[in-house]
Amino acid sequence: MTVEYEWDEAQCRRYAETLRPMSKYDHARWAGRIAAELGDLRPDASILDVATGPGFLLFELAQRVAGELRLVALDPTEPMLRIVQEE
Repeated sequence: MTVEYEWDEAQCRRYAETLRPMSKYDHARWAGRIAAELGDLRPDASILDVATGPGFLLFELAQRVAGELRLVALDPTEPMLRIVQEE
């Protein structure tokens, strides 16, 4: 059974604010592991974060990977993408 449901702006912002304090620990740890696996990337590399939510993992990863990267955030919920842009 498929249930379609989309979060509204208020729900997305509450989720982001609730997750923000934990991201320094959880997302930072995962970003470190991912960066170690990626190793050296080409100068024109892109990183795609699918279902990015508020983008906290993507931002943590950007701090740990050397070079100029194109960061791409993809999420099915428009309010989440607005939060990413604001961050």
